[in-house]
Amino acid sequence: RMRPEISAFASERFYDSAVRDGDNVQLSQYTSGCVIGRLPFVFVDVVGQEERDSTGSYYNCAESQAIVLIVRRMLELAGGDHNKVSNSATLRVITFYQGQLETIQQELYNANLGNVTVATVDSSQGCEADVVIVSFVRSQQLSASEASKAGFLSDDRRINVALTRARHQL
Repeated sequence: RMRPEISAFASERFYDSAVRDGDNVQLSQYTSGCVIGRLPFVFVDVVGQEERDSTGSYYNCAESQAIVLIVRRMLELAGGDHNKVSNSATLRVITFYQGQLETIQQELYNANLGNVTVATVDSSQGCEADVVIVSFVRSQQLSASEASKAGFLSDDRRINVALTRARHQL
């Protein structure tokens, strides 16, 4: 269901290279109109600061604002068609933390893009979209011995779900 470049890492890391791509995803016609550029992965380094809300959940305002910019760019590529970009089969924003989910939703709402699907990684299991934006939130530099402090980010199952929801671009 996803481009081979996207499935390759998950297949190797989580499934002992046992996952095989269907013939349909290897065809040049397997594309989406909302992909930014041609790369299956786009990494955006956001200089931001993680914070905690009153419940202790993490959020990162700079990262939420960067997501708004990415969604706007996708909207431009879709010719301004909000329905095309807000369709949950086309675009899904996922994050590991409820605090970030709420921050992203608020930023999108403020930008008149409030109809974009934003969900937690856990609630995204079984879902897929042409383009998935993953908000990792955490911004601290952690040593190897501190890696277990990265919470959800140290859970291979959640990382697997986050990285395997996109059909065309992550």
